[in-house]
Amino acid sequence: MLVDPGEIKKAQKAAKVEATANTFEAVAREWHENAKPNWSQNHAERLLKRLEQDVFPFIGNKPIADIKTPEIVEILKRLSIRTLETAHRMKTAFYHIFHHATLHGKIENNPAADLRKILPTVKYTHMAAPTDPKQVLPYSVP
Repeated sequence: MLVDPGEIKKAQKAAKVEATANTFEAVAREWHENAKPNWSQNHAERLLKRLEQDVFPFIGNKPIADIKTPEIVEILKRLSIRTLETAHRMKTAFYHIFHHATLHGKIENNPAADLRKILPTVKYTHMAAPTDPKQVLPYSVP
């Protein structure tokens, strides 16, 4: 049985193209583009910036099918040290990115599906509004 070297090269090139198209970064950008019309421009820009700074350097070039829950948890814990609220936002983004990949047949299961108790709850405090006019204005009103 003879094997055509040209066919082998074509298969290798196709596999490389498919692997590049299925990296976490490629799928995340695809999800972002699809969901962007539903968001404000400011939200879309901030979310993409967070992904580029806090996620893509660690798992961006990895095939999305190879990413496991412990890797996601590690990124979220690293983020929570800096800002807990941002970590919660990224946890939601992870869920939606992997859900998008599941719907499009790129992965079988969502590794970010059950991360509910992985981060501590954000504790919000009541910020009382000043009611004394002297606190509101730097100069007293005559």
